[in-house]
Amino acid sequence: MSALAELAAGVMLGSQRGSPRLPVATGEVGELLATLSNSQDPAEALVLRGAGVLAACSAAGYEPPASTKPLPAPCEPETLQVADDPALVAALGLVLRDATPLLRREALGLLKVARRCLPPRLLPSALDLATSQPELRESMHPALGLRGRWLSRQRPEWSWADEPPDSSEAPNADHWDHGAPEQRRRYLERLRAIDPARARSLLAEALEQADARERANLLSSLEGSLERADEPLLEKRLADRGKEVRQIAGNLLARLPESGYARRMRERLASCLGSQRKLLSRTLTLEAPPAFPVDGKADAIEEARAKGESLGDRAWWLYQIARAVPLAWWTEKTGLAPADLLRWVRGTDWADAVLRGWREVQLRDGDPLWAAAFLSAGLKEFAPDTGALIAQMPRVQREAHWLRLLQNEKQVLAELLAHVVRVVQARNEGLSAECARRLLAEARKRLAKEPDPREYGLRQSLAEFAGVVPPEILGEAATGWSTQVEGDRPQQSPADSFLAVIALRQTLHRTLQPGKSS
Repeated sequence: MSALAELAAGVMLGSQRGSPRLPVATGEVGELLATLSNSQDPAEALVLRGAGVLAACSAAGYEPPASTKPLPAPCEPETLQVADDPALVAALGLVLRDATPLLRREALGLLKVARRCLPPRLLPSALDLATSQPELRESMHPALGLRGRWLSRQRPEWSWADEPPDSSEAPNADHWDHGAPEQRRRYLERLRAIDPARARSLLAEALEQADARERANLLSSLEGSLERADEPLLEKRLADRGKEVRQIAGNLLARLPESGYARRMRERLASCLGSQRKLLSRTLTLEAPPAFPVDGKADAIEEARAKGESLGDRAWWLYQIARAVPLAWWTEKTGLAPADLLRWVRGTDWADAVLRGWREVQLRDGDPLWAAAFLSAGLKEFAPDTGALIAQMPRVQREAHWLRLLQNEKQVLAELLAHVVRVVQARNEGLSAECARRLLAEARKRLAKEPDPREYGLRQSLAEFAGVVPPEILGEAATGWSTQVEGDRPQQSPADSFLAVIALRQTLHRTLQPGKSS
């Protein structure tokens, strides 16, 4: 038993059963413990001081166990410049320890552009971080340098870092044969990038064996790389036992405009359109299918309504057909603009069914022209989707909508800032300096007023928004804030977290300018 463990065992008995005694040791440590034992200090102080002595000495005199394994080959000389500026190292440590994904990607991107790598002291935490968060690995890989890749060979869980990050490299087949569902999905996605035919063959085989949940997960992996050759596989899944699988197959086929499924759905919808003469003009008309389509089941159209479904039978069939046809077809078929079609459909008897179908198509396909029309119409059916519709528009129009929302005093700023951050991350498009200035000016104005209970999330939203402020205005973004708080209790101002992130980003950009040496 070590001296420290012996002392701990005595303390566990309690001082009332006997005064704790410090262990006996030899050498200078023993002399120091003897001096403490002869003091007149209370038992509690004696134990704590003794424990401090033993802990410090144990750490200082620790010898690792001997090993017969040969030492690993030394690391090759680093080809990148190591980031060793003290301020930069401290900033990178904060980024790895506690930062948003957006800020981490920015820091790693700056390192890559500056041809720098992480300092040795940060490599273990960087490897641990990207091991637990695989989505960081691609951007983390260049920052590890040769030393980081050498270090990754010493622990099996870090082995990903010693593999080329290039997606053109063949993925690990073990992930397909023995991996978890998400690993199998990622394997398919990577394999499709280099061998689509092989990936399609594996997917077809797996869909015959997997359960409904995994079939849906694997089939949805085609979303990012859909091609015409996938049509036969998807057509077969229209008859899948799982309802979700059938719906995914239909949605994917609808995105292949030349597929038989897409053509059949357009033909069904075209048969619902007509025209009638009113005075001196002809008016577009719409009628839902009078009966369930004879071949509807083969295209995964559900005949029976779900329990609690508000649509009638005919409207239910029309809705399913409408959600499978791109919105662009309506403008091409009728010659009407999206805004005119919206006004027209609201005057028909089938508005609920069609609008519901249009909503699903818009959220799936993200047509910018239709997004603007839906926002301008202010339809209650699309109220929950306002943020998603704004995100689908080009940046100029998108920012214009944000600034219009900003003029509404009822708009909760914390919610708007959080939405802006999500969109900037998802679209991977920076925010314009002018839009950022307007949003920050409104934040300063509102913080200067009496606290608004609705803005309880403003501190966090501001801190996240600091990560999307354009680099060219970081300096001015840090000015004009009131950091004083009322009362005697120490607490943070809502602007403190924002300013901390801005300062961190300023350090990163200042020290990682291309060509600048540490």
